[in-house]
Amino acid sequence: GVYRFLDDHPSLFRTGLPRCQYSSGGIVESALMPGAVTVRMNQRHAGVPVMGAQLVVNLEAGNHVMSAGGHALSNVAIN
Repeated sequence: GVYRFLDDHPSLFRTGLPRCQYSSGGIVESALMPGAVTVRMNQRHAGVPVMGAQLVVNLEAGNHVMSAGGHALSNVAIN
């Protein structure tokens, strides 16, 4: 699924360990493609949501990634 894809492509969004950096922002099933889903992943840093940082991953049936995109921050500082 999504975490495996992010684990396999660490340089794609340059944010570190995906299981520590992202939480699910929702899953929506496709009305046009049976079995396909869109998964939103919200970036977090030290448990705090990173505003405006979200990935959108489209999966076809069988959890194969069709596309991935979005905005993520690689260097987050909390003040």
